[in-house]
Amino acid sequence: MKKAIGLVLFITICTACNVNNKDLGETDSGLLDTNQGQRTDEILVESTREVKFNEDNNEFTPTEAEQLVRRKLGLSQSRHVVQYVNKEEDKYIIHVYSLSENDNKNNGWYNVDPKTQVVEKLKH
Repeated sequence: MKKAIGLVLFITICTACNVNNKDLGETDSGLLDTNQGQRTDEILVESTREVKFNEDNNEFTPTEAEQLVRRKLGLSQSRHVVQYVNKEEDKYIIHVYSLSENDNKNNGWYNVDPKTQVVEKLKH
């Protein structure tokens, strides 16, 4: 009889102390919580950022080369597309085109030397 009462008392105590974190207003922050409060589009933007592993050589990344071409040509963000294509002979190939039919003087292909940061228009 003592064992039965002890067992019932033990079960009662264990179930009475069961508190859910969500009841307290807390959110999960363990290993299974991969979102960390960010929206999906924020996670996507974060994942596309480039990491410079070799800080000593001062080379531009493709994204920095795109920004350099945009600055050198004075291109607007809303009317021009500046897009990295590939790397040939240690130079980045950048394609520039206008979204407006009236402004196509800078349309074309450019190469950027990531070491010297020189921008040159490619000749066909």
